[in-house]
Amino acid sequence: MFKALFNPLRLVMLEKMEEKPWCVCALAEELGIDTSIVSK
Repeated sequence: MFKALFNPLRLVMLEKMEEKPWCVCALAEELGIDTSIVSK
């Protein structure tokens, strides 16, 4: 779990998900990254 949280991009995703629920495609678009990265 700590290994996953060490990644700065994952921390940004967690912060975004605190604001509201996101679908994978919308979060990927918001962050400008591929959906496969978000879905991991």
